[in-house]
Amino acid sequence: MVAKHFFGVVLAVMLAISTIFPSNAFNSARVVMDGRLLTVNAILTDDRIFVPADALEEIFGSNFRWVTNYDHIAFSYGENLVLMPLDAPMAVVNGVPTKVSAPPRIIDSVVFLPLAFVAQTLGKSINWNPLNNTAHISTGNWHVATFAGIGNHGSADGENAMFNLPHGVFGSPHELFVADRSNNLIRGISPDGITRRVSGNILTYDNFGFPAGGLRDGAASEALFNRPRDGIVDSSGRIFIADTNNHSIRMIYGSVENPRVATFAGNGQAGHRDGRGGNARFNRPSAMVMGANGTLYIADTLNHVIRRIDFQGNVTTIAGVPGVYGIADGYANQALFNAPTGIALMPDGLLAVADTSNHLIRIVDTRNSIVSTFAGTLTMPQDAIDGWDDMPLGGFADGFNAMFNQPSGLTMFGDILLVADTANHRIRAILPSGEVYTLAGTGDPDYINGLPHEAAFHFPMGLHIVDGTLFVADTGNNTIRNLQLLAD
Repeated sequence: MVAKHFFGVVLAVMLAISTIFPSNAFNSARVVMDGRLLTVNAILTDDRIFVPADALEEIFGSNFRWVTNYDHIAFSYGENLVLMPLDAPMAVVNGVPTKVSAPPRIIDSVVFLPLAFVAQTLGKSINWNPLNNTAHISTGNWHVATFAGIGNHGSADGENAMFNLPHGVFGSPHELFVADRSNNLIRGISPDGITRRVSGNILTYDNFGFPAGGLRDGAASEALFNRPRDGIVDSSGRIFIADTNNHSIRMIYGSVENPRVATFAGNGQAGHRDGRGGNARFNRPSAMVMGANGTLYIADTLNHVIRRIDFQGNVTTIAGVPGVYGIADGYANQALFNAPTGIALMPDGLLAVADTSNHLIRIVDTRNSIVSTFAGTLTMPQDAIDGWDDMPLGGFADGFNAMFNQPSGLTMFGDILLVADTANHRIRAILPSGEVYTLAGTGDPDYINGLPHEAAFHFPMGLHIVDGTLFVADTGNNTIRNLQLLAD
């Protein structure tokens, strides 16, 4: 696992450079630096981005200094020196003539430097996308990699593990757990990537060749699950599982040598009913998060509601109208969701909910029982008669008017909410302001490791952060991927 230090700049910090420029000469551009979104005022000319030198000093750290000297621009970093003549295609880097991507500019006494040249001079890779005015800058450590799984359907353990549409990832620095959905298994992965079976059993296969699910408590090795999607580990080491097609919340407890499984809430029958333990009813619970005092919050997907389970197993509906889908903010008992499949605990008693079939990220304020929309744009088909004859449409857009496509897994990194934007095949990030940007993924369903803006996922669903590393259940690729958010 990686150490808890930032890349020199922190993902959770957003810079706003507020210098006033002539409106007809500048466009807003985004810079994503090792995953941290920066918003700067910049010149965009011939698909090149020029950034004010003082902004670059903020972007690249306090060791960056710049001075103007007659018809030259000089900037230094550490013991290195770069001398750039105005309107010249060459610069001198530590005494060596070097071709530049574009010469610097001075406008209204403000120094602008070509971002691509500065980034490459500092030893960082850069990719400029003129379609969305975004420059991605990264160090060599900032990349997507495969943590476990060889990509084929299967249930093999060990170093060359196989998964079957894994959905949820959760756990601790000691062991990462996976809700291996279509194997009906709970798997564990050690820090060095070795996979083992924690609980569940494969007895028979269905007509499609997938392991058949079941409901059985007892010894962990003999227990049966039915398409489990998510889980959580409490402070005592108990593992709670959203056993989706069993419409139940299961619990793995006991010693490592002799783990056992019990049904904590629900009894295998679909429905909606509040109550304690087996008296409660769920309908395809898909995601969970743990709050204070061991309280569980559940995205009860096909009931279209958010449930709460206290430490004694009492189940209560806290938001949504049971069995009614739609979109409505306001008082929690009147709010409407549409198949929520992701949930995360935010600061100050807020719950973030991936309102999947509405393609929105919603907020449940547990302090005043109010539901609001945090990010995303509701888009209905043009031929919808009353607004709900057809389901809302997904889409893709960054910014304050963002669009998602079947968002599912959620997790917090500092005050940034990370989203598995499943049908967009991307990992998105939402700032506290509500602005959205793409953290990783090209949008094409593929399997590619590397720099985040070049990496490809296939229906990513589960997200979990351990010691600054983001783990992704890359469901369509049958793998667990990771992205290092923090480094030495």
